[in-house]
Amino acid sequence: MREIGGRTLAFLVSVDTSPGLAGFVEWGDQELCYETSDCRGSAFLPPSYTAGLPVPRFTTYAPPVPFLVVMRGTHGIYQLGSVPGPVPGSRKVFFYDQATCEQYGGVFTPPDECCQPQCSSSSDELAEAGTVDLATLSLVPPFHVEGP
Repeated sequence: MREIGGRTLAFLVSVDTSPGLAGFVEWGDQELCYETSDCRGSAFLPPSYTAGLPVPRFTTYAPPVPFLVVMRGTHGIYQLGSVPGPVPGSRKVFFYDQATCEQYGGVFTPPDECCQPQCSSSSDELAEAGTVDLATLSLVPPFHVEGP
């Protein structure tokens, strides 16, 4: 758990010491939805970001300590509130190169973001999201506990 922006967030970490497995548990590709058509303004999470974990649907109520979802690289997203979002107008996906982004009708923003014209979730499935650049937290896996 870590305090970020005045909120306590839970990180999932792996204790496996195998190369590539130690550190943050990555959740793969995620999307953030936006009310606007150009991926600007407040970001919203679809409920699929909780897949595989025994946690509530976030649009019903927020968990006491929200998970910080770590995607590949240094992107992290978490839920800010439990209020359903607006009618989505666009979505931002990560880890695209420019050619792939444009192939899917998106607008590329370096180094790896792609704004596409349609979110896969409806407004009653969305909850407001926050984002964090994990590189700014100075957390370097593999993690360990230091004690007396």
